[in-house]
Amino acid sequence: MQLKASHYKEYQFTDAEKEEALTYNHVQVAYLQTLLSQTMIEKIALSYDPEKSLTFVQQEAELQGRISTLLELLQFAKET
Repeated sequence: MQLKASHYKEYQFTDAEKEEALTYNHVQVAYLQTLLSQTMIEKIALSYDPEKSLTFVQQEAELQGRISTLLELLQFAKET
């Protein structure tokens, strides 16, 4: 794993390192699935208030971003 020259902290991984990074044990997978479930429930529970429409849109966008990230992590995960 080598640190890449970038404005942000970014690394270059070998194929073996990528494989290791994406291998989760069953507890890690269960934890990510639980976070996903809790976030989806939180999104469903949002209620729209016309007086605070911007707040609603911001909350919904944040939750959708979390859902997308968790789905991506689970999609590429290889459970051990």
